[in-house]
Amino acid sequence: MGKFHVVPAFDYVGEARHHCRALRKHGLSSLLLVNEACVADYSGCADKLVTCSDLFFEDAIVDSLKPFAQDLVRFAAIHDRFWPAVLGAAARLGIPFPTQRGQINCRIKPRMRSLLRQTFPVECRLLDVHSPFGISALAALSELGPRYIAKPIWGQSGDYVRVFSNDGGGHDAMSCLGTALLNDCTLRPFFDGETTWNPRSQLLVEEFLPGREFSLEGFIQENQMVPLMIQEKFFWAESGGLRFETANLAPTPFLHAKESRSIEHWTREVLQTLELNNSFFHLEFKWNGQRFSIIEVNPRLGGGSVPRMLNYWFGIDVRELEFNLQMGTPIVQRFSGRKGFLLGTFVSAPESGIVDAIEGIDLVRSRSQFAFDTRYLGRGQAILREENAMAGREAWMYGYDAFYWCHDTAEIPHLHHETQDRVHIRMKPADPGAINRSSCA
Repeated sequence: MGKFHVVPAFDYVGEARHHCRALRKHGLSSLLLVNEACVADYSGCADKLVTCSDLFFEDAIVDSLKPFAQDLVRFAAIHDRFWPAVLGAAARLGIPFPTQRGQINCRIKPRMRSLLRQTFPVECRLLDVHSPFGISALAALSELGPRYIAKPIWGQSGDYVRVFSNDGGGHDAMSCLGTALLNDCTLRPFFDGETTWNPRSQLLVEEFLPGREFSLEGFIQENQMVPLMIQEKFFWAESGGLRFETANLAPTPFLHAKESRSIEHWTREVLQTLELNNSFFHLEFKWNGQRFSIIEVNPRLGGGSVPRMLNYWFGIDVRELEFNLQMGTPIVQRFSGRKGFLLGTFVSAPESGIVDAIEGIDLVRSRSQFAFDTRYLGRGQAILREENAMAGREAWMYGYDAFYWCHDTAEIPHLHHETQDRVHIRMKPADPGAINRSSCA
């Protein structure tokens, strides 16, 4: 069979199948690493299927792959939830991992803040919420301003991220946040070569940055950055201390060309400082007309509908681009997109329960501006809302996305509000104890 490219199984079976198909298309062999309980879901997916007792545990990955160590070329994919185990196992098994240092610098948020503090400073504190000193340090958070944001030192989809007001009521909420982290068995310590980080006890607390919020999608190859699109997050909502957008504009029509050029210049500086190379990136930032502030830098594309959005706008296959980046295949440096902009509007689940139906989709698709939509939830699927422990946005927000191709900013309010008013995710009640986030599929 030859040398294998290792694909750790994703939360969604379709993603793992895609990676394996891409490897086969290019004449390469895949080894799929999958949890024992989910073997049947991945049958026929890869050239070789190997079971692993715990994809979040470095030792378990090493034990599963050790018999094949001489036949492993590289890890072909990484996932936000189990990247520490993958990077740690790759180092121990001697499997090359492209831009490993850049991955670590981006993914460990306190490390990112430290590296960027000279050029893009943000007031922040790293707290050990399970130590007496850590709890007492909460009293000093007034220095961060009237509002501050607490986030895990790594994670995905807004898990455990909460916004607090500095009114003296944050102590108990922060303690609950620390307890939720402590009880998350998927979070494991990671040694980056200098420091051991513990995501179950450490919290990063930062000033709540002012300004409009944006993200920049692009990639960097052989230290040459290619910006693809600046999106603006739009029409904000807040629930249970979690702040989230209900729409975005891609590319935003509300930036001048000079502003866009400045943002791209600063992004190059950020990527160079973080030593990220040969990777997609998703940079989230705020801009108030004067200050450019980094929220986070992800060594991957944005999630949700972002790949489909880029496919639609540029007529490119971003998955093929991702494969070429990983394999070192040169990529054309510029892409031409459509005129105007895309308005994405996002409908979330209204409550915990069982999905019964998503109503109003026909209305969305009948609009002349309709471009594409993404349906995340299926009938009978159990989902959570934010009141369930510290569930992040992926547990409830990602229900349905509708994207419209627009040429006039006057179209934005009507299309957004009509979608929010007419598209409904109908739920059936369910026993909260029966709703489980973890799933093979």
